[in-house]
Amino acid sequence: MIDAQTASYSVTVCKTNGVFAPCGGFTKISADGQDLPDNATTWSCVRQNATGLLWEAHVTRQNPPYPCAYDATHTATMTCTKYTNYGDGRAYDASTVPATVGSLCGQTGWRLPTVDEATALMNDPAYAAGNGTYGLFQSTWFGTDDIAYWGWTSSPGPDPGFAWQAQFYFGDVGFASVGPISSYSAIGIVIDNVRLVR
Repeated sequence: MIDAQTASYSVTVCKTNGVFAPCGGFTKISADGQDLPDNATTWSCVRQNATGLLWEAHVTRQNPPYPCAYDATHTATMTCTKYTNYGDGRAYDASTVPATVGSLCGQTGWRLPTVDEATALMNDPAYAAGNGTYGLFQSTWFGTDDIAYWGWTSSPGPDPGFAWQAQFYFGDVGFASVGPISSYSAIGIVIDNVRLVR
């Protein structure tokens, strides 16, 4: 509650898994789109109350394995899973995932998040409270079975050939190579998971 005369405010704080954070920062959502209590053990999405965005939870999808370049010289290959981020709809591209989901939590229109939306999530006080305890928010709100520690965004990176990624486990954003060659990595391709938003 904000007091306009003194420009002070108060926040109700709750303790979750030993960490204090503002209450009501996130709401668990059922598979049919209903709000659930914080202690619900079965849920499908999480609403970020400050932005109204719905985030997909319990991400377990894995892309079929495919060969990818192992090094910059293309002299070796390895089997990769998950997704690249060329953004052009080619096979194994993150941009193809929304069309495979259809309805989720009673809603359609799912998409990759933007880097601004990912940043807003990471900067939310209820999320940031887990900093220093990596994975706390993810396991609490996205589920202990959730494998999307990193997830592609739809936002191009600062240089051609790069895209922003949400680092859900660490509560941060960064950028990575979308495809076969990366000067920042000995491995010639970056593969991430996809967590959808609407």
